[in-house]
Amino acid sequence: MTVPGPPVFEPETAEQVRSLLAKGAMGALFVTTDELKARGVEFTSEPTRMPYGIDAPFRDPFGNEFRMVQTFDEGEA
Repeated sequence: MTVPGPPVFEPETAEQVRSLLAKGAMGALFVTTDELKARGVEFTSEPTRMPYGIDAPFRDPFGNEFRMVQTFDEGEA
């Protein structure tokens, strides 16, 4: 995760974000593929089993690229 600060956040906002993160807020994000698709997310390839887990690359409606990974438990790979 990048350090919050300029040019994305003003110093006061960056400190608020750091404070929230230190308290455990914003630590997890849970979404479903159906929910993402309904909001205009485009999966750029099918979920693929990799050595580290199941990897699903996608692009948001603004063209930003992300990867969603379901990691394996130890010994599951």
